[in-house]
Amino acid sequence: MKSSVPRRLAAPIKSAAETQPQSPKRTPNVSHFDTLPNAALISIKALAAVNGQGVSTLWRHCKEDPEFPRPIRLSAGCTRFNVGEIRAYLEKKAAASGTPRHRARPTGEGGA
Repeated sequence: MKSSVPRRLAAPIKSAAETQPQSPKRTPNVSHFDTLPNAALISIKALAAVNGQGVSTLWRHCKEDPEFPRPIRLSAGCTRFNVGEIRAYLEKKAAASGTPRHRARPTGEGGA
C-alpha cells in the first residue's frame, strides 16, 4: 500500500554550520625549537607538539606534577611556557627514563 504523503525530492536543508567548510586542525611548526633562546615563550599547543602529548594532558601535568614548568599568564586568553624551563624538565625526564621501572625477568631454560 502506498502512502499518501509525497516524497521529498530535494535534499534536506543544511544548517549554516554544516555548509561552511571545515578547517583542518593545525599543529604548530616546532622544527625550530632547538634554536629558540631559553628566554623564549611558547604556547601550550607548541609545547604539546614538542612533548608529543595532548593539550589536556599537559594541563593535567601543570596541576599534578610539581616539577612541570609553571605557565606564564600574559592575559586572560594568552598563556605561555618558558623554553628554558621546558628544556630542563624534558632533560630531567629523559634522564629518569633511562633507569628501568621494572625488574627484568630472569632468563632461564625452557619456555618460548
